[in-house]
This record gives sequence, structure tokens and C-alpha cells, in this order.
Amino acid sequence: MMSGEKIKKSRSTYINQWYRKKRVEYIKKFGGRCEQCGRTENLEFAHLNHNDVHGIGRGSNQRIRDVMKYPDNYILLCFKCHKLYDRGELTLKVKLIKSFEYVRRVLHDETKVPQN
Repeated sequence: MMSGEKIKKSRSTYINQWYRKKRVEYIKKFGGRCEQCGRTENLEFAHLNHNDVHGIGRGSNQRIRDVMKYPDNYILLCFKCHKLYDRGELTLKVKLIKSFEYVRRVLHDETKVPQN
């Protein structure tokens, strides 16, 4: 039988592997490059609308879950562009496009006629 410490370690290892796998998968789905400058290294998911999910420490797993659930709320930025964006020093070209796509989808869903 495994001790409690070994079980904790293997669960932690599994979660970290899952996080890394999903992060790579979603970076590819988002195009694999910074949507602002085109860099392909040090990529991060930046939120378009403020939320309480932070990618630091324990929150990094929650961030990827949030990206998976609400992909339209995020864009892919390199570390440098993300920091500039968070400080309000960068205006995103993509934000307006994504906002329009979101509004269009919401309006489309609301105009659907229910099937009897």
C-alpha cells in the first residue's frame, strides 16, 4: 500500500502532466504565436475581460480549465505583450474582432426558434 505522501506526489505529478499537455494543446488551437507580435516563445493566455483566474502557482491549472471552457475570453500573447496589455500600455488589434464574434454568436443563439 502507498503511503499518503506517495499518493499526494503521484496525484500532483498527474495534475502537472495534464496541465502541460492541455496547455500545449490549446496553444496550438490558438495558433501557436502571439496574436500581437507573432512571437512563438513564452506564450501565455491573456484574458480579454478581467476575471479572478490568475496563472501564477496554483491558479495555472484553473486558468487552462477556464481557457478550455471559455476560449473566446482569452487570446494568446507572449510574456512581453501580455505584461504591456495588463498595464494598459498595449491596445489589442484582436480584442474588437473577438468581441464582435462573441456578440454575433450570442445574438445568433438568442434568435434561434425552439423546436417543438
